[in-house]
Amino acid sequence: MKIITGIPSAGSFLHTVNYIALGNFDGVHRGHKKIINTMVKDAKNSRAKSIVVTFNPHPGKILSNKYTKLITTNHAKAKLISALNIDVLVFFPFNKKIAEIQSDEFIKNILVKIFNPSCVYVGYNYTFGSGGIGTAELLKNYGQKYNFDVKIFSPVCLNSQPISSTLIRKFIAVGEIYKAKECLGYWPFIHGKVVVGDRLGRKIGFPTANLHIQDDILLPPNGVYAGMVSIDNKKYIGVANIGVRPTVTDENNVRVEIHVVNFDGNLYGKSICFSFRNKIRDEKKFKNLEELKEQIKKDIEVATTKLSKLETIFYN
Repeated sequence: MKIITGIPSAGSFLHTVNYIALGNFDGVHRGHKKIINTMVKDAKNSRAKSIVVTFNPHPGKILSNKYTKLITTNHAKAKLISALNIDVLVFFPFNKKIAEIQSDEFIKNILVKIFNPSCVYVGYNYTFGSGGIGTAELLKNYGQKYNFDVKIFSPVCLNSQPISSTLIRKFIAVGEIYKAKECLGYWPFIHGKVVVGDRLGRKIGFPTANLHIQDDILLPPNGVYAGMVSIDNKKYIGVANIGVRPTVTDENNVRVEIHVVNFDGNLYGKSICFSFRNKIRDEKKFKNLEELKEQIKKDIEVATTKLSKLETIFYN
């Protein structure tokens, strides 16, 4: 898969037959996969190029005063989309100028002029143009005008509820890990580089990896979680603490600290992934470090019991 970050150069798609999926694709959930998988299948049958075009940054970051945090980073989104065997992923720049483009101008000067589509694939709730005034049905009308086909997809549902990135964010925000997984088609995960912490975990016998998470990524509620850790393509059981560590500090900065069960090695500077399975308990303040140490032992026992068989996680 080729990745283009920015506006593709003139003529990039002029001499190919192009099938294009449009959307934000945050989380690359089951509904998104239905759209992209269909596009890939159709493109192969027609010997066309399969292209996913998504905005960067997410339009909500530019348009909303209260920006909604995201399920996946661009890096994770690219990984997830790459697994669907597309040819090209385009992170098209989004800014206030792009946001103000009228729907007809968006189609003529961006979609048609730059991407030269033969067929366009979108979800039922897709919008485009200034104020989101353009709809999937309007896109069909433009398709007739500019000679490209449009395929509109109805939602994939979970218990009669349409799956959407918004719904998944709501599940993650309240700690409904399994419901989020049912919508995504994989266990929700976070990833980032391990940074130097205060080494308190090592001092009490349970070293932790302090994970740097992008500010715009949504975390589940503070607490202790069982999950799987991916390090250099190997899988380990892990226990993650998300919170402010009230036993050892009065700070309000939320940290993500992960204890990797049966791992002995240096993780500083490595990129690792934690795939959530279930919440063990809420974060709490203990009387002393010894009490905290005993609770961590119990947390590890719970996680190990629940996840005794190493599972394969989607994202490496």
